[in-house]
Parts: sequence; structure tokens; C-alpha cells
Amino acid sequence: MKKAMIIMLAVLLAGTALIASPAVAAESEMYYTNAQIIKIFPHQLGYYIIYKRTKLKTGEAFIPKEWFDRRNSKAVMNRYTGDIAPYFSYMTKNGEFDHIRIYVPEDIFHPVWGTLQSGAKYNDKFNVETFEMQY
Repeated sequence: MKKAMIIMLAVLLAGTALIASPAVAAESEMYYTNAQIIKIFPHQLGYYIIYKRTKLKTGEAFIPKEWFDRRNSKAVMNRYTGDIAPYFSYMTKNGEFDHIRIYVPEDIFHPVWGTLQSGAKYNDKFNVETFEMQY
């Protein structure tokens, strides 16, 4: 009886190990970090975003309009109605920037929306290939 219990326990443990091993192999290579948007400014070349960092610091991001093209798909903007604080999700794949998802209010009169002065002051800042989030 004891031998049968030991054999059954060994088979059960071996089966559990086989079932658990594919779960480790299926771990996602995609990771994300969320950051609250303090201000977002539309520009003819894209969007300028000021966001919260750690220790009361701010960071900035220049997101070119080309990134919103479905063929490029480096950026997605979701507009919503409701009381959610504006934020973006910085997505990485294998530690490298993959894409950004921006969540902002649909109402352009919401305080998060701002306007930039006209002129070429920001034009060269939208000529970027990637986005490195500051923490």
C-alpha cells in the first residue's frame, strides 16, 4: 500500500512538472509602463506630451503623426469620455521600444489639452525614430 502511494505521488509530481513547464516557455516578451499625461499639445507634425515621472519630475515625448499610420503602428490614440486621468502606455518588446498607446479625453476643452505657439520651434523635435521613456 505504501509503495502504491509513493508511486502515485511520484507520477502526480512528474505530471505537474510537465504541465507547468510550457507556462514558463509561454511568458510574454511584451512589457508596458504607464505614465500620467500632464499636458498634450497637438502640432501639425504630431503630438507633444508632457508626462509625470518619478520624484515629481516631468518628461516629454514627441510623437510624429507618421507613427499613427496603421502600416507603421508605432502609436495609437484612444479618445474617451469619462473621468479617467489621461495616460499613455509605453510598450517594449525584448527591452526595445515597440509602440505607445495614448489615452486622452475626447473633449478638446479638457484641461489636459494645450496649444503650442505657431512657428518652427518644435518642428525638428518630431524627427524621431524611437521613443525612450524617462523614469
